[in-house]
Amino acid sequence: MLRSVDFILRHTLNSVYFGITLMVLTASYIAVGSGLPRVRAYFEMSDMEFFNAWPLKVLMVLLIMNLSVVTWIRIPFTPPRWGVWCVHCGIIVLVLGVMAHYANKVEGLTRIPVKATVEHYYDSAERALYARVGTNITQPAPLPTLPRFNTFSKESGNTDKLSRRELRDVQPVFAVRNPRSGDVEQHTLAEHLGVPLRIEIVEYFPYAHIESDYAVTGNGNETGILLEMTDPHDESKQRAWLVASDPRWAKSLAGVELAHRHLPHGIDAEMFADAVREIHRLDVTIGDFNDTLDVEIGQHYELADTGYTLEIESYQPAWPKFGTGEIVKAMTLKVTLDPAKAQVAGKPSAFRRMILNNDPLQTDFDLSAPDAGPMGKRQTEPLDKDLVLNYRMSDPFSLMPRQGVRKHTLVTTEAGGVIDVMTRVDGKGHSKHFADGVVKIEIDEGAAQRGPMQQAHGGHGHGAHDGHVYKIEARRHDGVGRVDRVVEVPPVQRDRDAATVGFYQVARVRLSSDNWSQELLVPYSQWALDDAWQAPAIRVPGAQRPLQLQLGNTARPLPAKITLEKFDLVPYPGGDNTRRSMMRDFKSTLWIEDVSGKIPPYTDVAHMNSPVYFSRGAWLFFQAQWDPEGQRFTVLGIGNRPFVGTMTMGCVMIFSGLLYAFYVKPIIIRRMKEQALAKALASGKVKGKDKHGDEKKELTPV
Repeated sequence: MLRSVDFILRHTLNSVYFGITLMVLTASYIAVGSGLPRVRAYFEMSDMEFFNAWPLKVLMVLLIMNLSVVTWIRIPFTPPRWGVWCVHCGIIVLVLGVMAHYANKVEGLTRIPVKATVEHYYDSAERALYARVGTNITQPAPLPTLPRFNTFSKESGNTDKLSRRELRDVQPVFAVRNPRSGDVEQHTLAEHLGVPLRIEIVEYFPYAHIESDYAVTGNGNETGILLEMTDPHDESKQRAWLVASDPRWAKSLAGVELAHRHLPHGIDAEMFADAVREIHRLDVTIGDFNDTLDVEIGQHYELADTGYTLEIESYQPAWPKFGTGEIVKAMTLKVTLDPAKAQVAGKPSAFRRMILNNDPLQTDFDLSAPDAGPMGKRQTEPLDKDLVLNYRMSDPFSLMPRQGVRKHTLVTTEAGGVIDVMTRVDGKGHSKHFADGVVKIEIDEGAAQRGPMQQAHGGHGHGAHDGHVYKIEARRHDGVGRVDRVVEVPPVQRDRDAATVGFYQVARVRLSSDNWSQELLVPYSQWALDDAWQAPAIRVPGAQRPLQLQLGNTARPLPAKITLEKFDLVPYPGGDNTRRSMMRDFKSTLWIEDVSGKIPPYTDVAHMNSPVYFSRGAWLFFQAQWDPEGQRFTVLGIGNRPFVGTMTMGCVMIFSGLLYAFYVKPIIIRRMKEQALAKALASGKVKGKDKHGDEKKELTPV
């Protein structure tokens, strides 16, 4: 037994060749993990996970043991060997530092809007499942063993690899502060829903998109509008659904917008009719006269016995302000005053005025000026200071078209039928109730091409049918359910950067409660706590509120509160601050507050190749991404630096040992030889030499 142990010890821990083999294997492992991402992907590991995996840890532990045993047994602790001891101890310290570094290393991102403060970041190495009940969002439920690079689906026949406890029984919890004690308590998802619930990850797709449709199903609980459209070009028919709960609930066709609103508690059709009439509202003041008018484009309004008449000419939803270019909502009207009263008051009998939504700024145009254009001559002062107009555009039900010239909002209630609320960009519209739940709409392609201003002035008369006419039948359906289908993107068609970040990850989740079960596709969001969720809301039978799920990275607390005071782009000479130009630098001015209170708040700037070092360099905040559209936010990379001092000390020990071995050791050996020779000569054990280098003739006593 002892001979076997001695044999194993001599050929492993006490073997130089075994140590060299361990070094070669360790170097090969690191080289493969660094240079062959496909190998990491095969084992479902990120780079940090690969370097923190057990095979490398085993190799490093064996290397440490081998170096320790070989050094202790084979290398005497004498001055000439101190360099070797220092090198070996440095390697051990370095390996221990590397192991501790990858075991504690974190990296992530945080997005900060200008003037906003964040206290969390998203860990790039770990994903989590989030749940929302009402307005409350759970803490992230970590999914450390969720695959990352390969597909696991029923079609592939490998879903058994998802049979892990944390994937088969996901338990999101809410952090709730007790109002009495002030302590933070954890409440389960089942407590918030009021019913028991189990969440399982049953399929995973690393790069896919979700195709959604709706159908009248036996278990559907939505009310939807099915659109059947006849294309006038080829008489073909198309179908599409409008479902109010879907984030993509609006459609647009030939300049006409179509939307669906469902009101479960019912609403009077007259309320929508009132809302259409009250979209454009004017507050009029003339001396002691005060009135509020709900106006429509193209109509005339006499102001009692004041002698004033207002003709509402046009409405501009996106008018650029003179001078600043700011986009505002504007109304243009023509003011007419009785000629006799105008002559007595010394005022113009007719002029044009442009007024802005909720803005006191008003601009008058003189129609009688000799050099006046079609609009009139722009004035710097009001032509009639006694006439004060305040314009308010009110659209609480989002009835006005945003991009087209006309909008149909199809409203359904529990009472049945469909209310068609039609509004035009000129403010005209109607509200009609269709008890049979069928609405027929015609869209004139030619009228849409004329644009909103021509529609406003021309109405539906001139040229109403000079183009093709789309015919749409909108039919109400109850018991509608969403049907999602996952479509994988072939590897050759995938965007490399998007695949690296994981933008298109999709997980199929099974929800089960008592005898009820349902599966849904849950997409990934890089900013799970900050962006709108795309997965549909699910109503679990017996639950008090709907449930929504989201896949994302694990949100973790930052070591400091970070406020983005301003974000600056620095273009190359000749460029500007748009995405068309090449940028020389990106600068984020940050206000940093230590959450522990040990470090006083301070301001610092993170820019290219110049991170902010926080807590003596233990954490780094560096510039990672930016908003190319409007520079409204910045994205900071977050990283820590665990055990950097340990690894540095190991490198210093190795370097010092090598210096000692190559420069100090020869000096020590030479001196030791000289001392030994001198001692031998003094003792007479060796013959000396004369000044010519010849041996002396006298005999050395024995």
